[in-house]
Amino acid sequence: MNDPIILVADEDEDVRIILATALRATGYSCVTAANGTAALAHARVSRVALVVADLYMPCDRRAPLIETLKGDPVLRHLPVLAYSAYVLPGDRERALGLGCVVFIPKPAGPGEVIREIRRWAGAPLGEQAAQPATAAV
Repeated sequence: MNDPIILVADEDEDVRIILATALRATGYSCVTAANGTAALAHARVSRVALVVADLYMPCDRRAPLIETLKGDPVLRHLPVLAYSAYVLPGDRERALGLGCVVFIPKPAGPGEVIREIRRWAGAPLGEQAAQPATAAV
């Protein structure tokens, strides 16, 4: 069995590099996308376990990526973590209303993002195997 694959979709290259580096250092497999169209393609072919995406990242026909993912009958089950720098009143409610599992405003660090990924996608398999088994009493 493979580690969960996390898709990081952000137009900001620095954000993609920082999150991907932190995810790989933690033991996750990671793919990145610089735009919504590439993110949608990765989600369709990469057995992604969770998507980290900007709330307003555009996708096909200029609809936001998150709306496109949640409207797709095959992909709507994917947990999406909305991670956005342009926070407007109501964005948290909008993200949750679209079906995101959590909304994290930037500049939250990679540690906070990874905590939420672990919560929703599970720990990397190497980390799971390293934890001691508990005996039933």
